[in-house]
Amino acid sequence: MSNSGASGVSSSIGWKIAQSSSETSGTWTNASVLHCAVYRGSTGILAISSALGPGSATATTMPYNTTTNGTFYRQGVIDNWYIGNAIQLSSTNNLENPPSGMANINVESSAGLWKSVLHDTNASQLSNWATASTTVVANAAGFSRVLQLFEFDAPAFGGGGIFFRPGMSGGMSE
Repeated sequence: MSNSGASGVSSSIGWKIAQSSSETSGTWTNASVLHCAVYRGSTGILAISSALGPGSATATTMPYNTTTNGTFYRQGVIDNWYIGNAIQLSSTNNLENPPSGMANINVESSAGLWKSVLHDTNASQLSNWATASTTVVANAAGFSRVLQLFEFDAPAFGGGGIFFRPGMSGGMSE
């Protein structure tokens, strides 16, 4: 889970690996809004990068920054999402317009107070996320974050096998 705040706005990001299709979001004390997105692996294992790309609103720009110190796209990745979340102290700004490369998933707002959005790259096979931004109407305090979600090939289990240390030859003797 990650927490962040700026000038009176704050947000938490959490995730849960569901054990069944009947899981719920649980209770989030003191939350004004809850964005939920469900990601399912088709054949593999889902993993969330530990890296967040934080950004702070400046003038009329909301940046969606590159994730830092995270796992990057590599061989064996089936799907690779980048998920963006932003919140701003302006309910009239067009924060729901995602940066290039992302699609809007959800928008929540409180009239006259704030707006919060969730975007993602719709499982595009991107090798990385280059910092992108969106233009908003008014200068207002806010921040954004980008995180990665990967689906890796599941390892093959079962069957038999034998382990040889490098430099050793196989064989049995009595």
